[in-house]
Amino acid sequence: MKELLNSQPRNSRIPVFNTTNNFVSNMENPMKKILLLSILLCSTAQAEPNGRLLASQCFQCHGFNGRSKGEIDSIAGKSAKDLYGDLKDFQTNPKNDIMNKQARIYSDAELWAIADYFSTLPY
Repeated sequence: MKELLNSQPRNSRIPVFNTTNNFVSNMENPMKKILLLSILLCSTAQAEPNGRLLASQCFQCHGFNGRSKGEIDSIAGKSAKDLYGDLKDFQTNPKNDIMNKQARIYSDAELWAIADYFSTLPY
């Protein structure tokens, strides 16, 4: 095998990675453009949080459709801004009741997604 590799002219071998070829400036090949675009899109795209999935944690107390059947507040149809404000208040409050603990596990984007989801449900 070693003899076979050594017997071939050096420039006839397919290089694994050619460091002398500038990939970005040598974009005449359309496949290179597609590959580069795919890499950029995959590396920079961030998925929006799924509000319904995140809100499923809230269903236990506030009801599946955001309408509680008990003493706990119904939150369906409330404005997203008000819901987000309430969640941020719970998140920053030093109390350790269930709502404060729940709100602390979410990022701001996730809190907005939850608030947006419940605001779209009919009251």
